[in-house]
Amino acid sequence: MSIYSRGLHFLFPPLCLHCEVRMVKFPPLFCSHCSLFFNLIEPSTRCPYCFTENENRMRCLACQKRGGVALPTAAALDHIGPVFTFVRKMKWMPYLIEAGVSLLIAQWIQLEWPLPDLIIPYPEGLWMQRGTISARLAQGFARHENLSYQPLLKRGERMGLKGRGKVEGKRVLVIMNLLEASTPLEEVAEVLLKDNAEGVYALALARSIY
Repeated sequence: MSIYSRGLHFLFPPLCLHCEVRMVKFPPLFCSHCSLFFNLIEPSTRCPYCFTENENRMRCLACQKRGGVALPTAAALDHIGPVFTFVRKMKWMPYLIEAGVSLLIAQWIQLEWPLPDLIIPYPEGLWMQRGTISARLAQGFARHENLSYQPLLKRGERMGLKGRGKVEGKRVLVIMNLLEASTPLEEVAEVLLKDNAEGVYALALARSIY
């Protein structure tokens, strides 16, 4: 570390992004305690369609009762504590996007899902599609894995698709920032499969536990 860097370190000591405890080493984003929240979720302990806790990777009772199109769904982390802070600060700290992309890719590898032909971001709002956290995560994922990226989903009263025939015969991976109980995954699967997608999967950076 240069004298200049040491001076900055002394005047502005690095703090954990969540608990703001002073850290000795630089540049970790979180202290050793908060870093424990970033261990990837083990898929075998979750329902493969809503990713709630459910042993043996079986479809949970709630998903069985819901019926409809079942969309394989997973998340890298639980949206709690330091992860909540991490997701929230991605809006103002663009460099955190790359860390989020790395977590998504690591979880995708652990899931052993097939290689997608197309990456699509989940539309976070009715109007704004570009520049959202989900879109930036999806772009980073596609760029890192050298895959095609297209923001084809659109939101209205129901989920829709921009154009027809663009996902026909393709395996589609939908990337989202946050998976919540209210996320209309059945609509996402329905609209993509109706356009003859070969398979549809949804992967979120974090899953809400509330």
